[in-house]
Amino acid sequence: METCLRGRQQFHKFIMDTYDELYKVESKQLLAKSSIGVFVRFDVALIVDQGTQQVTYFVNEVERTQTTTL
Repeated sequence: METCLRGRQQFHKFIMDTYDELYKVESKQLLAKSSIGVFVRFDVALIVDQGTQQVTYFVNEVERTQTTTL
């Protein structure tokens, strides 16, 4: 159970860090607030190293407000 909780926390931190950086970059480029501040969907893949059981996250796709499919 503890491993599951740590995994969830690690995943949540990855998503929030990714979101924060993307928001900063887009807002700076646009000189305005990014539309991901309204709604965004991240498609995230997990890559597991079978030897070490190390997990790496990979953002496959980012969809935002107007173009999001659910």
